[in-house]
Amino acid sequence: MMEWKNYPLNEKFDDFESYDSNPFFKLIEEGGYITRQQGSTFKASSSNLVDNNTGEISTVYVRDEKKKYLDKREFVKMPITGFPSIANLVPSELKLLIFIFTNLKQSVLEINIKVKDVMIFSGYASRNPVYKALTGLLNKGFIAKKDNAKYTYFINPFIFYKGSIISEFFGYAFEKNKTIQSEIIQEKIEEEEKREDDDELS
Repeated sequence: MMEWKNYPLNEKFDDFESYDSNPFFKLIEEGGYITRQQGSTFKASSSNLVDNNTGEISTVYVRDEKKKYLDKREFVKMPITGFPSIANLVPSELKLLIFIFTNLKQSVLEINIKVKDVMIFSGYASRNPVYKALTGLLNKGFIAKKDNAKYTYFINPFIFYKGSIISEFFGYAFEKNKTIQSEIIQEKIEEEEKREDDDELS
């Protein structure tokens, strides 16, 4: 991974160099992250030109080629709504969150977290910091335990996610609506049964 290095390290604010263009773009250039995709899109357009001497009108056709480029880096999306929560994390929780960022799959709202993997990732010699971090992220609403899955946790897309959550959200909304409809139908069945029982008693 490319890193920004400022050597020798400056101790005073006024010692830092200023730039006429963004100096961090060289990290993207040196890393080869921006690549051209195969194929191009073409857009045809036309315009009329008038000859000032003869008044003759001619049509000129222009073919505009648009090249497509791709940023090969992986991104975790973090809505602004999640910023205050991240600002309150302690170091062990932040390390665990970075572990989650690193291992999160595209458009998947759950993550497999094994204590040993986090220990290796964070350089811990003990399990205690990992369990404290897990407890912290659970308490602060970053993750939630998944039923019948010892090492699997749901992530909170209100704070962060990777890829798109649209299909996941509509799946959730559909299931929730089905549950509500089932509850309404069950209530109507129970009301009808109670009404029949009352009629029989009367």
